Amino acid sequence: MHKSGLWKYFSTTTPPTYFRNDRSHRAAWCNACLQQYVTNGRELDALHIRSGEAEATSIRSESELRQEGGYIDDLLKFRD
Repeated sequence: MHKSGLWKYFSTTTPPTYFRNDRSHRAAWCNACLQQYVTNGRELDALHIRSGEAEATSIRSESELRQEGGYIDDLLKFRD
């Protein structure tokens, strides 16, 4: 099966997870959206450190932020 070149703009999990109960469509996240989530998370972490609300050791790594960003769907409320 040929995979579309558009997949380079999206991230999926390994092993694959699927969208809701659909076993034929993989869950995917936009790479640009994930990168923006990482950027926002880093800025928020830095703000918390500057304000004294957090220590430098609490800065999340890019991989932690990307994983966290991938679970945003779980935080959204979908209407069926």
